Amino acid sequence: MVYRIVVIATLALISGCDRSDPVDTDTATRTSTGTTGTGTTGTGTTGTGTTGTGTTGTGTGSMGCPAPTMGPWDGGYPHPISAAGVGTTTDAYTNDAGVSALRAATVGQENAVVDMDIQDATVIAIGYLPADATAVTFWFEDSGGIMQGYFLEVGALAGDLQPGDAVSFTATEVTDYFDNLEVTAVTNFSISSTGNDVHVVDGTSGVDFSATPYNNVEVFGELTANNGECGGGKECWDMDVNGQTVIFRTGTDLVFLGDCIHWIGPLGAFDSVEQLNADNFDWYRFY
Repeated sequence: MVYRIVVIATLALISGCDRSDPVDTDTATRTSTGTTGTGTTGTGTTGTGTTGTGTTGTGTGSMGCPAPTMGPWDGGYPHPISAAGVGTTTDAYTNDAGVSALRAATVGQENAVVDMDIQDATVIAIGYLPADATAVTFWFEDSGGIMQGYFLEVGALAGDLQPGDAVSFTATEVTDYFDNLEVTAVTNFSISSTGNDVHVVDGTSGVDFSATPYNNVEVFGELTANNGECGGGKECWDMDVNGQTVIFRTGTDLVFLGDCIHWIGPLGAFDSVEQLNADNFDWYRFY
C-alpha cells in the first residue's frame, strides 16, 4: 500500500475560462491511499564460456487504479453528500420547479433582467463556501434540467445550504456564460425542505455532456497527461475514464501523473470536451 500525506491550500475554479472567483482557502491534511503496482519478474540469461556470468533480470512495475468503492465517501474528509447525511438516487427528478422555463429565458443572454420563480428545486452540489459567507454558488435541478446559481447573495442562509435541500426563489438576473446557464441574482430565497435524495449519474463507463449537462456524475479514472496551465493559474489534466479522455481541472498541485481520481460532482465541458471542474476540492479523492 502506498501512502501520500499532503496539504491543501490553494484556489478554487469555476470554468475553463479565467474568471474572478471566490478564493478557496480550505486547508486540511489529507492522506491518500493507493494500491501498490505488481512488477513482472525478468529472467536472466546465463552466459557460456570458461567462466559463465549470469545477467540479472529487471522487473517492471505498473501502478493501475484500484477498484473503487462506489458512492459518496465518508470518513475524516467526507463527500458533501455524505456530510449532509442524505441519500443519492440514479432516478431523474419528476417535479417541475420552473428550471426549464428559466433555462430557456437564459440562453444567449448576458446579465439579463428577469422575474421568474423557482419552486422546490433540489440542490445537487455546492461550490467552495468560506466561513461566514453570505454568497454561495450551487447547482439546482428538477425534471426540466439543471442551472447554476452563481455566487448568489442569500445572506445567512448561505452557510446553511446543503446538498439535498429544496430551494425556492425569484430569479432577477441571468447570464449565459460560455453555454453555462447561470442565475446571478435572486430575491425571496428560502430553503423549502431538507434531506432530499441527490441525483447522481453513473459515469464510470464514460460521460456525455450533451446527454447529462451539469448533472452530478460519478467518475473514476487515471490522470494520463498534464496539459499545463489553463486559465486563472489552474492546471488541466487528461483523465482516462474507461478509454474516454475527460479533462480534469483543478487549482491544487497535489495531484500527479498516474493518480487515480474518484469524482462525484457536476459535469461540465470546454471546447466540446467533457470537463470535471473542481470548484470544491471535496468533490474528489485521489489515490
